[in-house]
Amino acid sequence: VAATNVLTDTLTILTSSQIKVGRKGSNGADDLANTSSLRSEQRSAHKQKLLSKISRKHLMEIVLPILCNLKSVLESSHSPLLKDLMQYLGYVFRSYRKEVVESLANDPTTLQELEYDLKQWKKKYSTVQAEIVAADED
Repeated sequence: VAATNVLTDTLTILTSSQIKVGRKGSNGADDLANTSSLRSEQRSAHKQKLLSKISRKHLMEIVLPILCNLKSVLESSHSPLLKDLMQYLGYVFRSYRKEVVESLANDPTTLQELEYDLKQWKKKYSTVQAEIVAADED
C-alpha cells in the first residue's frame, strides 16, 4: 500500500508543470538575473537550454522504455496504478510528441499501442468524469 502511494505521488509530481527542468522558478535568482549583466543572462539561458535538452534526452532514452514496460506489467496485473501511469504517459506524449515518436521509431508496435491505449484511456476517463459530474448534479 505504501509503495502504491509513493508511485501515485511520484507520477502526480512528474506531471506537474512547475517542476520542469529549464523553466525559471519564482525565486531570488530572478531578481539577481535582472541586475546582472547581459552576458551572465545569456549564459544562464544557454545553461537552461542545455539542461532541458539533457533532461528530454534522458526521458526519451531511459525513462520512456521503463514506463512502457511498467505499463505492460500494470495492465497484466490490473493495477489501479495504471490510471496514474497513463496520465503521466499522456502528459509526456502531449508535451514531447515528436521526441516520443522518434524514440519509439525502432519499435513501431509499442508506439501504436501507446497511441491507441492513450486514446482509449482518454475516452474512458472523460466518460467517467462526465458520469461523476452528472451524479453530482442530481
